[in-house]
Amino acid sequence: MILGSSVHLDKSTEYRFFKPWLGNGLLISSGEKWRSHRKLIAPTFHLNVLKSFLELFNANSRSVVDKMRKHGDKLFDVHDHMSECTVEILLETAMGVNKRTQDKSGFEYAKAVMDMCDILHLRQTHVWLRPDIIFHLTKYGKAQEKLLDVIHSLTKKVLRRRNEDYKQNKAAGVLRPSRQTYQPPPPLQPPTPKAVAPPNQGGRG
Repeated sequence: MILGSSVHLDKSTEYRFFKPWLGNGLLISSGEKWRSHRKLIAPTFHLNVLKSFLELFNANSRSVVDKMRKHGDKLFDVHDHMSECTVEILLETAMGVNKRTQDKSGFEYAKAVMDMCDILHLRQTHVWLRPDIIFHLTKYGKAQEKLLDVIHSLTKKVLRRRNEDYKQNKAAGVLRPSRQTYQPPPPLQPPTPKAVAPPNQGGRG
């Protein structure tokens, strides 16, 4: 009942630790703001949108398998490989960033995200790291600033590139939805009645 409630949408105070990273987005917002953001993002997870990325999913999956095969019969931790693959897929699908044109590798971005999560967990479990004024004086506060530079630099780069592409396409008169934009399917048409053969009028011999 609580999990399915449309009223009890306020988040725990611990979510404020995410604000320097994620701002007031869907994860940490509450109430009407959360509801409006949720409504905006929901169509991007439509099944038809996900199906359009199958080729990309397969290509990245084959790539990570090839990387793991290089380890041969030796034991290794797949975490780094899978984290890099996940980030590469997210960058190409959600952000439209081609891995061949990135300045930073997917692993570097993934590593920054994982390290940020570790710092956030520390703030939740260590009482003295909770006050912002103390946290920013510690080594973890300094580390967070560097990690956010890595994470936000990619976000800003994507927004800048998308803005430039939009202006160029607008000037050239070539504005059209990208392949990542979900196009609703055409309305269903009633089935065409099948022709029924007339009964055999011939008599019996």
